[in-house]
Amino acid sequence: LCLAGGGTLHYHLGATADAARGMGASNRVFLAAAQWARDAGLSQFHLGGGVGNDTTSALHVFKQRYDPDAPQHHFHIAKWIHDPAAYARITGTDSPDGYFPPWRA
Repeated sequence: LCLAGGGTLHYHLGATADAARGMGASNRVFLAAAQWARDAGLSQFHLGGGVGNDTTSALHVFKQRYDPDAPQHHFHIAKWIHDPAAYARITGTDSPDGYFPPWRA
C-alpha cells in the first residue's frame, strides 16, 4: 500500500512470505512504485523505518540499502487502539505497551 502526497510516495503496509523472499518480490514492487512515482511527478519515495524504532531491525536495514547515504529522519511510532473493548478481548490487556499489535509479534 502506498500513499501519495506533498511530492512524496509513502510506502505503508507490505508483506512477503518467507518462501518468496529469495525471488526479490519486494524489490520489484519498490521499483514499480518508484517508477510510478517518478512518472507522476513525485520527487521522493519514503519507505519508512523498521520494526518499532529499532534502526538495527532486519526490515530497517533492508530499506536503508536502497539509499545508504540518506540521512536518518526523525519519526514517531503511533500506538492507537480504536476499539478498546475488542482489543482487550483479543489480547487480554488494554495496554499498547510492548510489541504492537501483539498478534504480529
